[in-house]
Amino acid sequence: MVKNKMRFTLTILLMLLAGSCGRKPELPPLSSGINPIFCPRECEHMYVHAFDGDDEDAAFFFDGVLWMILFRPEEVIAVQPEDFFLRIDMSSYTAEMVPDDVGQEFMRKNYLASRDNQMEAQMARYLSMQLGEYYGVGIPMTVEYRKESCVSISIKADKTLFGEVPGTDLSEKFEFYTIPGYYNDFLFSADKKLIGRIEEGMSIKDYLRYEPIVFPQVVFRLVKDPVELPAEVRFDVEVELSGGKTFSESVAIELI
Repeated sequence: MVKNKMRFTLTILLMLLAGSCGRKPELPPLSSGINPIFCPRECEHMYVHAFDGDDEDAAFFFDGVLWMILFRPEEVIAVQPEDFFLRIDMSSYTAEMVPDDVGQEFMRKNYLASRDNQMEAQMARYLSMQLGEYYGVGIPMTVEYRKESCVSISIKADKTLFGEVPGTDLSEKFEFYTIPGYYNDFLFSADKKLIGRIEEGMSIKDYLRYEPIVFPQVVFRLVKDPVELPAEVRFDVEVELSGGKTFSESVAIELI
């Protein structure tokens, strides 16, 4: 079941990625409109994934939350620092909760939280201004959003990296990575005012200054290469939300 879903997803994504690879895939501009389907979810689970952006199978890494929860690599990947991507998903469901052979249409109707009309109206207005005549027509596009505020994000390594001892917060060594054509990166302040979208290269520190509503999905990459190479390292990721809710998960990779 998982392999079939992976292959279906890869076919769709390769059409979008147009043969992209490496640190910065080049995506073609949208040639047709989109019909946004807003999907609010509670933050009940966090998933962390490490991917090699130079691997053709990394196309899976650019798809929605569903596929990343179902497709969880068992082996430690070996990756060059410039091709290492770290993805975090905040979700309301687990792989065990999802029936076999479901698609995005199922996920657009299930495991949803109550809608926030204020947030959705602002996103709709933004997309309408960006897409003009192409807004509200064409293919359905899932737009995920969450409603809880993000208090802190820490990324720690169990080995010495960047000259820092194990257990040091290395979040300043990562920056946001964005994918054109996807709309799960809206940036809201804690009072639910739309600021815009997360910018390419934004630091975690700058992101947290907005006291933002937490992202549904986010991708990080290293700002620079560590000198301690090669290194097999475990990254421990912790995200704290408003109300004291904290999520922790780890992922191991080999930096070469």
